[in-house]
Amino acid sequence: MPHLKPARRHIRLLALALAGATLLAGCRLDLNADPEPTATPTAVSFGPNDMPVGTLLNEASVAWDEVDAWVEESRVETQSVAAGGPPASVTTDRVILPDQRHTLTTNGDTLVSEEIVIGDTIYM
Repeated sequence: MPHLKPARRHIRLLALALAGATLLAGCRLDLNADPEPTATPTAVSFGPNDMPVGTLLNEASVAWDEVDAWVEESRVETQSVAAGGPPASVTTDRVILPDQRHTLTTNGDTLVSEEIVIGDTIYM
């Protein structure tokens, strides 16, 4: 650092002190801040044929007690498929309870990915 004249040194020190004071003033901690007000809950109203989600889930869980396995297929097609564009992407999940799943993803006749889950082990 080159040697500065005392006046320049004092100006630089004053500028740094002013910048530091401004920074600290913006970062103050208000220990007596008022807490944010809590929002007032709104009343839930049901229509004559409406049912709470919990009741619906309880009724649906009875139907699932007898399910051992299922197959789900999801398909994504672009608008250009009819015009000879890329084929549809199809994902098929085969689930066997309690802990097995086989997932295949294909584009047309091409296998893109395969995943097998048995317990806590995932094979890809």
